[in-house]
Amino acid sequence: MTLVIWSDLHPSLSKDTQGNIRISENVDAVIGAIDNILRTRRGERVMLPEFGSDLSDMVFELADQDLFDRFSSKLIETLSSWDDRVIVNSINARIHPDSNLVDLKISFSIRGYDKVFEYSSTLQSV
Repeated sequence: MTLVIWSDLHPSLSKDTQGNIRISENVDAVIGAIDNILRTRRGERVMLPEFGSDLSDMVFELADQDLFDRFSSKLIETLSSWDDRVIVNSINARIHPDSNLVDLKISFSIRGYDKVFEYSSTLQSV
């Protein structure tokens, strides 16, 4: 049996076999937290309007090295502000300005773990 250090509601909010809301544990909970931080737009959370990121707004800008540098810096700042467990090792972002998408791959470590993990997602501007 694995020791549960972190747990959170599963992002799908689906039920487990006993009819309870599924729970994400440990690394899956951290990955879920990253996803929640990056997909929540600032101002969306009523009681915590500064939570989240505005990274998806950058897809309308000219896709050049300056944009990648600002995007990477903002991503690291956002994650370190909202989840001090995450240490970003590298970022690979491919911006698709014509379709308002960012394909994102983050290589990260979790404080206290010796392993490197990956988070991949597509962020879309609304």
